[in-house]
Amino acid sequence: MHLDGNPNEDGCMFITNGTATTGVVESVSFTVISGPRSAAARANVTHCAPTGAPPCNGIRLGAGSSCLAGAILTGDASPTPYLVQAAVHFRYVCVTVEDTPCNEVKDWQGPPPTLGAPVEISGTTTDVPQIEVYVGSSSSPSPSSLSSPSSSPPPSPLRETSPAPSPTTIPENPGPSTEEPEEE
Repeated sequence: MHLDGNPNEDGCMFITNGTATTGVVESVSFTVISGPRSAAARANVTHCAPTGAPPCNGIRLGAGSSCLAGAILTGDASPTPYLVQAAVHFRYVCVTVEDTPCNEVKDWQGPPPTLGAPVEISGTTTDVPQIEVYVGSSSSPSPSSLSSPSSSPPPSPLRETSPAPSPTTIPENPGPSTEEPEEE
């Protein structure tokens, strides 16, 4: 999965399936990992500008397809950004050990997947760029929306930063699949 900042600067991001395997984005959650004061982030895509991409909530994504995730930050206004980490909760049905992400499973806890005996894997990745989010002053129209501070030139509320070191995403819970593999 890959997270890209949306140039609309509204706390919305695209999640793109960068694997060769069709997968399901179960959900995307957000956590404030640092900031000038106490704050909380919650997933909310309703404030995102229409892009044509579906929301990332139980959505099936083919290779290269995207969905839209959004966050709303509640906290004290500050010209200093809060650092927010997204976590993508996913699942895939593997029919071979050759394709990504199926080739990342170290222990299948049984026979490896085949077309006749697919295996479902699921997990969570935080291997996406952290984002800087600014909370505007209390005079902002909506205290829960992402906004720029008014005391300086408006910075972009969403800027990709170098990802913090995080463990490589290894899918969890390999097990027999309950889905039928796709015909190609």
